[in-house]
Amino acid sequence: WSWIAKRVPGRTDNQVKNYWNTHLSKKLVGDYSSAVKT
Repeated sequence: WSWIAKRVPGRTDNQVKNYWNTHLSKKLVGDYSSAVKT
């Protein structure tokens, strides 16, 4: 996370991790579950 945070101005490693866990992972899970249903 710290490697990514160094490349995103104004974000700490914890903020990057929290963003991933709350936004991106839910989107990925939603995309996966809709693909499984078809």
